Amino acid sequence: MKRSVVTLMLSLMSAPLGAQWLNHPTPGMPRTTDGTPHLTAPAPRMSDGTPDLSGIWRLNGLGYTFNIFGNHPVDMLPWAKAVYTERVASYGKGSPDTNCLPAGPRAGLFGQDPVKFVQTPGLLLVLYEDAPTRQIFLDGRALPKDPNPSWMGYSVGHWEGDTLVVDTAGFNDRTWLDLAGHPHTESLHVTERFRRVDFGRIQLQMTFDDPNAYAKSWTIPVEVTLVPDTELLENVCHENEKDRTHLVGSLQDEQHNEATVSRAILSRYIGAYGGGPARHRASHGRWRSTRDRVVRWRRTASCDCKVRSRFLSCGAGRLAQVRERRQGRSHTASHHLRGGRRACPAGNSSAPRGFGQ
Repeated sequence: MKRSVVTLMLSLMSAPLGAQWLNHPTPGMPRTTDGTPHLTAPAPRMSDGTPDLSGIWRLNGLGYTFNIFGNHPVDMLPWAKAVYTERVASYGKGSPDTNCLPAGPRAGLFGQDPVKFVQTPGLLLVLYEDAPTRQIFLDGRALPKDPNPSWMGYSVGHWEGDTLVVDTAGFNDRTWLDLAGHPHTESLHVTERFRRVDFGRIQLQMTFDDPNAYAKSWTIPVEVTLVPDTELLENVCHENEKDRTHLVGSLQDEQHNEATVSRAILSRYIGAYGGGPARHRASHGRWRSTRDRVVRWRRTASCDCKVRSRFLSCGAGRLAQVRERRQGRSHTASHHLRGGRRACPAGNSSAPRGFGQ
């Protein structure tokens, strides 16, 4: 499980919930007669008439966290492909996420940790639970010409009608575009287009352009939903961090130890399986298994993985080998094929805020 999930659970258990305002009514929230947040109410506006993006939001980009391309066929330049291949082979042990470093351009996309927008006439602040704060300047300034490379880059924005267009550049090259290990250079330029369609939803498009790593740019759509009546939680990765030393092995080792599972055993697992946060499960992915194959589909991507001896989920980059079935319960062993997801401490089965058991 991603390390921020583990850290968030530790945070939830370490302090009284009342002291963290997790159930505090959002000021100015329109409500129905029974007090429920009215999320389809008209979007609020600033005094100058531009939409007000302020609020606590969840970026529903779980699939892109594992594959930033989505369903776009994007060719990597040879050096970038070599770096990506090496990261896959090592299970992403060198990822910024594994080493408690900022996520950079994909900050917030995982969807586990909400983000907070605070908008003023000349500045939009984006606060994360587990990453440095972004400053998006709305005062007409241009991007710096020769910036000191930074983890989160430098951001400026302007309005095109009711859409806020944000340009970000000046990233360092130490972050990964996703947990699978796609690299980027300091030439990376990210363009975000935010449009608040009503009180509870923002339509976001993110365009990535890095001519020194990829043959062309690509754009991904991300659903953004309001998280009412709560507040952010502090998430310090290095606090009691004990996962990294347990991330051992390689893809080569795993291929050495693959087990063969008979068709008779696989046939017991025919059906549909859901994954991702419970309230957004339909948008994150589902699995359908047959006797010979498992298919995963999302609204943004699909893959058809034919298997003879194992279940393979292409989208999340995980291999699940069926071990046995006893007393009506299925027992499986899951292993990483690619990506940098972090290990969870044994025995910690509590579900974090917003996730289903």
